[in-house]
Amino acid sequence: MFISVRREGHLLSKPFTCSLENISASGMLMETHKNLERGDRITCSLVLPDSTRMETSGEVVRIVKNSIRNHYNWYGVKFTSLTPEAKCAIEAFVGKKTALHPKYQHL
Repeated sequence: MFISVRREGHLLSKPFTCSLENISASGMLMETHKNLERGDRITCSLVLPDSTRMETSGEVVRIVKNSIRNHYNWYGVKFTSLTPEAKCAIEAFVGKKTALHPKYQHL
């Protein structure tokens, strides 16, 4: 799943695309070629597989540098403004995904 992200507080910050590795109601792990810093605030626009669209803000709280895959890095993002509706939609998506993959049910 791909998401559109924009860094907040940066002059002429243009949206860029990230690959969503995983998501929960508290945050997400995304992969991108952009260089972000811990503490960067971002605005994310995404569409879940059930066509639920949402926009939320988050803060980069973790960075995993990757020197293997074309310098793409992983960023852990903590949501800071998730609406109750978006939270429910994410929890429903995660619940369906977990039900389809029994090995993850114990997590």
